[in-house]
Amino acid sequence: MKKLVLGVLLAAVASSTGCIITSGHSDSVVSVDWSFAHLSGTGAVGCAHSDDIAVIMSQPWDPDTQLNIGSPLMDPFNCSAGGADITLPDDTYLIWVEIQSATGATIGRSDQFFVDTSLGDDAIKPFIYDDGGYFTFSWDLVSKATNARVTCASAGISKNGSVEIISTSVADMSYFKDDKFTCEDHFGTTDPLKPGTYTIAVDAEEANLGVGDTTTLTNKLIVANQITDLGNIKIKVP
Repeated sequence: MKKLVLGVLLAAVASSTGCIITSGHSDSVVSVDWSFAHLSGTGAVGCAHSDDIAVIMSQPWDPDTQLNIGSPLMDPFNCSAGGADITLPDDTYLIWVEIQSATGATIGRSDQFFVDTSLGDDAIKPFIYDDGGYFTFSWDLVSKATNARVTCASAGISKNGSVEIISTSVADMSYFKDDKFTCEDHFGTTDPLKPGTYTIAVDAEEANLGVGDTTTLTNKLIVANQITDLGNIKIKVP
C-alpha cells in the first residue's frame, strides 16, 4: 500500500527553485457493473423492488496480514442502474456489492474482488445469484518444520502456480467446484455454489502438482444470496 509523505522542507525547496513536486499519490476509478443470475433454470432476474439500493462496499485490506483496515467505504446507487464508477484512494481493497431494501435490510451479496488501486483504474463485474452463494477465504503458507509463515516463492510456487479450493457437496458428492487463485494474492472467492453443506479441500500447487499438505474443512454452509467466509486457512508446505 502507498503512503503519502510530503515534508515541509521539500515544499520549501520546491518553492525556492520554482519546481513543482508531486507526491505521486492519485485516486483511481473502479467501474463496478453488477448483475443478477440463476445457477439453475431460467426466468427474469434483476432487482426485486424498484426502490432497492445497490451499495458498493470497498473494504481496505492488507494482503500481508489478511486483515481488514478500518470500516468499508460505502457508495449507494439505485439497484436498477446496473453499474457505477467509484473513486478510491491508492490502497488494496476487497470490493463487493450488497443489495439492500428501502428499510436498509441486506437481501443479497455478490462475490468479492481483490483490487489494488495503486496500479491504476480497474473494472469488476460482480454477480448476485438468487439460488446460489459463495465461499471466500484468505490463506497463508506455513513451514511444516517451524510453523512460521513463508512466501509463495520460497515454497517453490511461481507466479504460474496457484492455491486451489475444491468445494464438494455433502448431499451429492458428484457436485463440486474447483477454483484456483494466484498464490501471492492471498485471497479468493469461489464460483457460485448451490445452497447446502460442503466439504472444503485447500492446497497449494505448482505445475498442477500439490505442494505440501491439503487442509480440509467440513460442514461449511452455502446460503443463497450470501457469502460464507471461511477465514484464514493455513497451508503447510515443506
